[in-house]
Amino acid sequence: MVTKEDIEGFLERLSAEGASSREVEPGLWVVKPGGALDFDVVVHFSPPVVVLRVKVMELPKDAKAASELSRRLLEMNASDMVHGSYGIEQNSVVITEALELSHLDFEEFLAAYESIAIALASHLREIGSFSPRRAATPARVATARTASSKGHSGNAGRGGNSGKSGGSARGARGGKGGRGR
Repeated sequence: MVTKEDIEGFLERLSAEGASSREVEPGLWVVKPGGALDFDVVVHFSPPVVVLRVKVMELPKDAKAASELSRRLLEMNASDMVHGSYGIEQNSVVITEALELSHLDFEEFLAAYESIAIALASHLREIGSFSPRRAATPARVATARTASSKGHSGNAGRGGNSGKSGGSARGARGGKGGRGR
């Protein structure tokens, strides 16, 4: 099983990618990715999982806009999200991903982290149009590396297997089912 020290090692390896992190309390870090977007990824070591979370934006106050946004987020969950999913926490839109510690390796952690960054880069303009104030904003030209440029699919470990299978679990299931959450 992956330990807190292993997660710290994963975060140190992210620093080679330009990210910086700080532990705000034991087992809870704030990671600032370098280059692509201006947002924070909260990493929470909470055995038997580690949770990655990003606050995307505040919910629109207008009921019609909030309804339209909620529908669009559900559509994105079903079609575009490889790792994690959009959700609503209090009055905020968030992306969260829980990774099982029992078989987690750095490659799966990195794939989840990068998938969240890529989702934000590709979706933020559209979903941000529902609210004038956003928590995550485009800062510079996106420099996030895609999973394909790293030679892995980004879907490894989905569906409760050992995390080493590679390939697209989504294609076999036709969606995001079987994630155990």
